Amino acid sequence: VSQITIETLLAIPSFSIYIFLFRSYLKRRPRILNDSFFTLYLVSAALSMVFFFMNLIFMRIPGIGILCDPIMNSPLSQSTYILSFPYFALYYLPYAMIFSNIAISLNRMCSVLFVVDFVKMWVYITPMAVLLIFFLPLSLSWHLIISPAYYSDVANGLGMNYDKVVNYPKNSMISLITYLSSAGIVTLSTLITALRMTQMVKRHKKSEVSLLLVGALQSFGTLLMAAHSLHMYNHFSEFLYQKRFVIVDYQCFCSAWTLLLLSANVRKEIRRSLLNQLNKTGTVKSSLGKGHSKLSIND
Repeated sequence: VSQITIETLLAIPSFSIYIFLFRSYLKRRPRILNDSFFTLYLVSAALSMVFFFMNLIFMRIPGIGILCDPIMNSPLSQSTYILSFPYFALYYLPYAMIFSNIAISLNRMCSVLFVVDFVKMWVYITPMAVLLIFFLPLSLSWHLIISPAYYSDVANGLGMNYDKVVNYPKNSMISLITYLSSAGIVTLSTLITALRMTQMVKRHKKSEVSLLLVGALQSFGTLLMAAHSLHMYNHFSEFLYQKRFVIVDYQCFCSAWTLLLLSANVRKEIRRSLLNQLNKTGTVKSSLGKGHSKLSIND
């Protein structure tokens, strides 16, 4: 329970950062957020928030000790289509997050390899990248949404499993191949980006270097997921199974704080958004106060 409480407390400020950036992106469209990197970043942020809450509701909370027995004595311990969508989402969302990491990593690589044509290129590539982020994971997880799922005892806690309706490879095999392939792509693209940056770092603004670091740190989450998946596929570990949520937390929270700490422009934008919100609140209160005074005089 204490760990879930800590995770929730971390989620509040982390997701507040995402929400402020979403509001700025949708309402004001400031120049610093109006590019391909931030479009992909905010897609990744949205996926992270949804995944965190799905994981919290259907995995973390049911795994609390006092809830395990009631759940295992309920119909949810038997195959049911009630759990089909949550089970599907718990695989679909991490895949989508992985693909968003790949897109961000490739975006940063292109920014240093094609300096002149980068902006024009990604005006066309970004919409396609966003579509692929959402649709490619369906090819890996579509069969789960039509399969009944259930809770089962796993490593002194609860896990979810499913009954195969379609003859499809095991989830563990799909996850392993996906995570290892993705880790290879992001590692290669990050190395290429870093090598290129050492040759032309003087030509880049500090803000651009910050975005490259944010992309690299976000890609590190892909490596963690690949390493965890590889170890669990070869040798099941109760300790790693219980601690897999640390990787979830890294994926969901880290990019918010790295962007805030490394990008001065983002800090300015969040500060501006906060000031605008405070000014609006003050204006509304002032208007209400004046209206109340007039009403009292007329009475």
